[in-house]
Amino acid sequence: MSVAHQLPSKGRFPVTLSGSRLFGAAVSAMVIVAAALTGSPVLAASSPSVCATVTVGSNPSGVAVTPNGSYAYVANFSSGSVSVIDTSTNSVTATVSVGSNPFGVAITPDGSTAYVANSGSNSVSVIDTSTNSVTATVTVGSGPWGLAITPDGSNAYVTDSSSNKVYVINTSTNTVTATVTVGSVPLGVAITPDGSDAYVTSLGGNSVSVIDTSTNAVTATVTVG
Repeated sequence: MSVAHQLPSKGRFPVTLSGSRLFGAAVSAMVIVAAALTGSPVLAASSPSVCATVTVGSNPSGVAVTPNGSYAYVANFSSGSVSVIDTSTNSVTATVSVGSNPFGVAITPDGSTAYVANSGSNSVSVIDTSTNSVTATVTVGSGPWGLAITPDGSNAYVTDSSSNKVYVINTSTNTVTATVTVGSVPLGVAITPDGSDAYVTSLGGNSVSVIDTSTNAVTATVTVG
């Protein structure tokens, strides 16, 4: 199957690939892919070529790019660290120690803060991106995995794969303000562009829970898979 993407003009367009350790599968490096267009504004999925390979920590998993595109934050699952990649040079400019087995990464809309879910230490590390230092550690559940931040930057939603809950962190105080029970083994989480709803995938329940972010109540459960 071929997939095409409409791009505004010809040039180099970075695409970040990341692997993860998920129930036995592991990878050991992060690869950044870019494509050079030669006149056509349409880029087929089969045409990108590797322009750089960046060595990071052991078993890189989650990755997030700052809103201005300057840096990529990569969680290294087995190293207990986050590698910071300068996207203009594709080089690691900082390595930040976080909790055990970090997986999910999300960055606030203003780019000031990165949140990292540490699945092995039941916590979320808060990184100040201006200094690349951990400024807070928030205790959550018993297996935090995925992360998403509301468009206004006020709250972070963290899935907890072992307790079947989602923890809501107020980003101004870095405290847990709500706990929402969802389906079995929640992993992924995404928030609608208007910030009104969070969608949470439940691996063990073959379902998606829909959370109203104004009340932090589950308003619907959609059976999938």
